[in-house]
Amino acid sequence: MVRCFLLSLMLMIGTAAVAQTSSGQIYGKITDEETGEELIGANILFEKNGVFAGGSATDFEGNFSISVDAGTYDATISYTGYSDNKITGVLVKSGQNTKLDITLSQGVTLEEVVVRGY
Repeated sequence: MVRCFLLSLMLMIGTAAVAQTSSGQIYGKITDEETGEELIGANILFEKNGVFAGGSATDFEGNFSISVDAGTYDATISYTGYSDNKITGVLVKSGQNTKLDITLSQGVTLEEVVVRGY
């Protein structure tokens, strides 16, 4: 009985150690290229081999953070009124944090819309 318990305990600890080290974290800040202001609510999506792997939105200080499996990712960053930015080859190593600070430039000019009721 004791042997079974110890064996089960060792398997759980070993599995937990492997699970903790097989992923990493990508974090950073998204700001305006001209002013340096933080972009609140900017979206960042990560793809691995063309398949969606996860996404995040920035907080009130322009920061984001996401945990992903180790590997190489492509990031697409978007924000209303700004040109989308794509970053390829973001390398995430097992058990490590990867910093990714991004700037976006204003590029989409929206025209005035007039709504009339009849």
